[in-house]
Amino acid sequence: MTFNKLIVIICVQTLLVSCSSIGPHKASVDVINYGDVIRQAQSEQLLRNIVHRTYGEPPSYIKITSITASYTLSSTISAGSGLSSVSDGGVVKSLAFAPGVTFSDSPTISYVPIDDASIVTLLEKPITYSQIALLMGNGTNFMIFMGNVGFLSIGYLENGVGAKLIANNTVPDFTQYLTYLNVMRSLVVRGMVTTNMIDVAGKVGMHAHFNKQSVGSPDAILVKKLLHLPSQSEDIIFLPQSMDNMETIKNTKQKIEPTVDEENNNSIVTVRMRSISTIIDFLSHSVHVPESDIRANFVNQEKDSAGKPFNYDKILDKVMVVYSSDTEPKDVYVKTFMHQHWFYIKMSDTNSKYTFDMLLKLMTLALGYAGAHSNAQTAPVITIPTGGR
Repeated sequence: MTFNKLIVIICVQTLLVSCSSIGPHKASVDVINYGDVIRQAQSEQLLRNIVHRTYGEPPSYIKITSITASYTLSSTISAGSGLSSVSDGGVVKSLAFAPGVTFSDSPTISYVPIDDASIVTLLEKPITYSQIALLMGNGTNFMIFMGNVGFLSIGYLENGVGAKLIANNTVPDFTQYLTYLNVMRSLVVRGMVTTNMIDVAGKVGMHAHFNKQSVGSPDAILVKKLLHLPSQSEDIIFLPQSMDNMETIKNTKQKIEPTVDEENNNSIVTVRMRSISTIIDFLSHSVHVPESDIRANFVNQEKDSAGKPFNYDKILDKVMVVYSSDTEPKDVYVKTFMHQHWFYIKMSDTNSKYTFDMLLKLMTLALGYAGAHSNAQTAPVITIPTGGR
């Protein structure tokens, strides 16, 4: 093969490489990788905000609005000459060519600080039954999650007077609320109570119906006693506090199936819901703060009637636990490093993982309810080119 032919072949190969496509495989891999990074960033941000509230610090939200990946595929060719001796004492000249390909990916990630007034309002706005209805497909576990952390009160039963600080400086008695929650949960799981969403005067509520076998059972009577309902009631209508004007409900011509005692409204129970922000505040009690930070008074500890730190484990131990460690943990679902400590949720803790996942979904729903204004943002968009690799 002549030298000129060799040059032509190498040049053609180089051109073919330079014209080749990166291909769908690379794009699909990057979509998965970027998706994982976004999910991890959102999870760590939520965990950090839970820990921030434990330490009495304001939360901070940054949203990744877009990722633009820019790919570059270029060809290179290098040449080198050399001399080599042969057995007859002669010298042979040689010329070596080395074609190559250079690939780079220079993604651009855009961030938006979520400090727009409308977005903050949505985070502070109580959860609605409309939002709950969208997550009902998660089954009984979702209602357990809502009962534990989403409801501030059900009827006369208080799930904590506040998410963090108690107005009259006394810690509420959660015993009755937890009793109601456990008994009602048992009735639903055993199929003795069925639940479904209803519409009352254009507002979404929840209807619970006791079947004939359960309506007079000890558990059913206990539930109705705790809610101050007649023991013979077959139905309970849970309505948000915004609908606690009973005259409005009495005057509506819309029927509730099965029919409620419309004359006295004895089956109606009003519910106060927490907002996303107050749920985060409430779950901040699940953080196991290092003893060194407690001794340094970095956190505010609520006291019980005896003046001892109030133990929230009986309320939140089966809902969510955030552990702390001075060394990087291994059994990890999500983790973050703050205040010189690692805070994390265990991969093996299914209850905590479920609670965390439901809170993320509720946040997505709450922010999505801005409708046409959901993309409105007065804060600057920060675009950071991450460079090639």
